[in-house]
Order: sequence, then C-alpha cells, then structure tokens
Amino acid sequence: DEVTFQGDAYRNQVGQTLLLVVPEPPFEVEDQETIDLTGWSAFSRWTHKISDDSETILQGYFNHAKRMGIWYDEERHTADVDFQHRFQLATRHEIIWGLGYRNYEDELGNGPTVRFDPEEEQLQLLSASLQDEITVVEDKLKLTVGSKFEDHYYSGFEVQPSVRAVWTPTKRQAVWAASSYAMRTPSRAELDVDFDAAAFPLDDETVGLIHLVGNKDYDSEDLLSYEVGYRVQPHERWWFDVAA
Repeated sequence: DEVTFQGDAYRNQVGQTLLLVVPEPPFEVEDQETIDLTGWSAFSRWTHKISDDSETILQGYFNHAKRMGIWYDEERHTADVDFQHRFQLATRHEIIWGLGYRNYEDELGNGPTVRFDPEEEQLQLLSASLQDEITVVEDKLKLTVGSKFEDHYYSGFEVQPSVRAVWTPTKRQAVWAASSYAMRTPSRAELDVDFDAAAFPLDDETVGLIHLVGNKDYDSEDLLSYEVGYRVQPHERWWFDVAA
C-alpha cells in the first residue's frame, strides 16, 4: 500500500487595466483593477497492490478558489472522487476500469459589465471508463480498445470510444495508429454569461450596444480524430518520430 497526501494554499494579487463599456460618450472608460485571488486545495491517493498483475487506486480532491475584482466576483468549490482497478485477464488482456464523481458549486457576484444568470450554480458529473489492452502477437502487436462514459448536468449522457494499435516489427521500430471520439462540454460562461461588449453612437440621440448573451441550448463539441505514427531508433542514443 502507498498513500499520498498533498495540500496547498495561495494568495495572489493581479493588476490590470480595464476598458468598461458605458452607454454615453466616450463609451469606454479606462479603469485600474486589482484582483485578489485566494484558495486552497487538498488531495489524497491510496494505491493498493493486490498482486503483481492487479492494483487499485482511490483518490479524492477538494479545491476552494475565490476571486474578487471589478468585472465580477467568483467563489467556487470542487470535490472529486475517482476509483480505478487494473488487472490481468488470462495472459493477453490487461483490463483497466474506473468510476468517478465530481461536484462543482460556484457563486458569482455580478459586476457593471459582466453578469451571470443564474448567479449560483451546482453541477455534477458522473463518469466511468473501461479499457482492454490486448496482446495480439507477443512482443509484436498490441491493440487497445476502450471508452469513457460521462453523465453531465449540462450535456447529458456521452460516450467517447477509442481504439489504438501498436506494431513493433523490431526492437528499434514501432508503427501505431489510433482513432478516438471526444467531446467538450459547454462551459458556464458559454451558457450563462451576460456581457456588454461595446457601445457606440447611432445618431445624435441614440446609442447602440453590442450585448453578448450565453446560449442555454449550447451543445457539446465533438471531435473524431485519426492518428498514425512511426518511430525508429537508428542508434542507441537517437529516436526519430513522425506522426500525422
């Protein structure tokens, strides 16, 4: 058994110059902002070796962060728990499966230019993963297949599979190819932000305002990727890789 504990805390100040949008001439006002950043986090991991071919990992994480500034204030808490189990099945399969849970809470104080609706939010993420590394030909060909499964507050249930093959014809050469499907969940800002981007005169009496609003129907972005690569070692001190 191996147990790890880690914690840290920080306090920081960041100065910057802002251009605040106002609905009258000169339509932008320069302001100096000092952002106070504080936070702390704690992390622990327990690795338990069952045998030479099997082990489990259980880890937990908590983070608290606070931001105080002119544009907006933010306070958030993130709690995360993950479990993973690796074991050998027969002689050709190495299985890795895992479960995860994340809870995210934030409270945002709206400023003169940037606002969020709602100001408080709680998000949860459930995840699972399964991977099988298959030895097709001993010391020559390995195939890895697996998938990640997520159930997110914003985007619902998502499946992200992948497959990878590595062929080593000699000890100094390797050829690999992979395909994977990945998704990016929308951020809090993309759904909930309310932002005055710019103001300008339309005529002597009317002011135009460019106003950006988050999209509550924002979908996840998805990516289907294909990769191939080749590695060669012409000399014991040199490796060359090419990938596309």
